[in-house]
Amino acid sequence: MKRQVTILGIGSILMGDDGVGVRAAEALQTVEPQEGVDVVASGLLGLDLIYALEEVEAAVIIDAADFGGEPGEIRVVSPDSLAEAGVERLAAAHSIGLAEALTMLRLTGMTPDLRLVCVQPSDVSPREGLSPVLEAALPAVCNAAMEAARELAEPLQG
Repeated sequence: MKRQVTILGIGSILMGDDGVGVRAAEALQTVEPQEGVDVVASGLLGLDLIYALEEVEAAVIIDAADFGGEPGEIRVVSPDSLAEAGVERLAAAHSIGLAEALTMLRLTGMTPDLRLVCVQPSDVSPREGLSPVLEAALPAVCNAAMEAARELAEPLQG
């Protein structure tokens, strides 16, 4: 039996590349859905993210993250390996960052199986639209999210 997995693209579409998660989820919503995978494009930030994950068993979160990589570079990590992966700042434009929201989620006792698709931004200044380099990386971001969702669904396959 497959586990239900939610792909959640987050960020602010009004802050340039910070909206990469939302834009990737919107792109995924245009392709034929994979069985057992829901895709949500959302500007959910901070505490609202915790509420969105309350009923989720497994999720892939797509977000911009500053890890000192090349713009458009992608790192797929678990919440426990953020520091190891060099991901120090998630969702820079958000009021409460993703890292803090995940810590709060753990404190509430909710422990969905999570993978984070972190994308190095180029420009998070106030403006609509992604930079050309992140626009070009969008297919790879979508592929990374779908692969992470497939991996999360596997544990309950029988």
